[in-house]
Amino acid sequence: MSHSPAISIGLTVAAIFLSVSPGLYAQIQGMQTFENRKEGTNVHPNAAPDLTLIAIHRNFETFSTNSNLHVRFFLPPVADVRTGKVFLEAVELQDSFHYFMEATSQNRWKNNGWNIFEPWPTKDVIDKLGLQPTNIGVLARYEISGAPAVYLPVDVYQTNSQPKKGTYTLHFITASDLQTLEVSVTNEKGALSNAPKLQFSCNRKYNPNCKLYAAGSSQAFTLDMSGLRPGEFHIKLLGRIPGELTPISLDFVIYHQP
Repeated sequence: MSHSPAISIGLTVAAIFLSVSPGLYAQIQGMQTFENRKEGTNVHPNAAPDLTLIAIHRNFETFSTNSNLHVRFFLPPVADVRTGKVFLEAVELQDSFHYFMEATSQNRWKNNGWNIFEPWPTKDVIDKLGLQPTNIGVLARYEISGAPAVYLPVDVYQTNSQPKKGTYTLHFITASDLQTLEVSVTNEKGALSNAPKLQFSCNRKYNPNCKLYAAGSSQAFTLDMSGLRPGEFHIKLLGRIPGELTPISLDFVIYHQP
């Protein structure tokens, strides 16, 4: 994974913004309501948690303008769509236009099986904003009152040829500079799983205050869970800030379906 300096990110965002004419951008400000979703631009809150999960992809197929996208995810058998709720959202990985999409087809979801959200035509909003596929993240989750959210890895594709696999790309945003990041996976009983524990670090021997990830940046890592049985697993991200003794962390639940 490459980590561009903050100035490079700023110039890239500015270039994207300038590619959209002021008149066109004004037309697509705010959220628009479509048959199966709400999509457009909205105001993001300034305050953010230390670490924010923004996407979990199993597969993400690149696409061109005027494409029709589909999103596939597995809803576990324990899910009850009568008392719980499924959320399917899309955002920019590196925010520039405050893009947001939220599926509204709640009654279509079925538990204990694969669900497909469609259609998602890019011509309505994505093409008008000039968003690139590499800057779009999709996140699905199931929520029931009194229980933690369960995140569901997604396939984003145009054709149905995408293979199913158990290797996931997780995207997150850090609110602070980080010099290390550890990722661990445990099962429902809290025991470490066979998934590899990931450790990322900058060269602290060369520079004790080095930065692996800059504050406000979007980052990603790949997690191979293909050898694990289906079920819920707990993922923990543990990050250390340069010069600070207390780490920051993010814990969440993911449903793995090979």
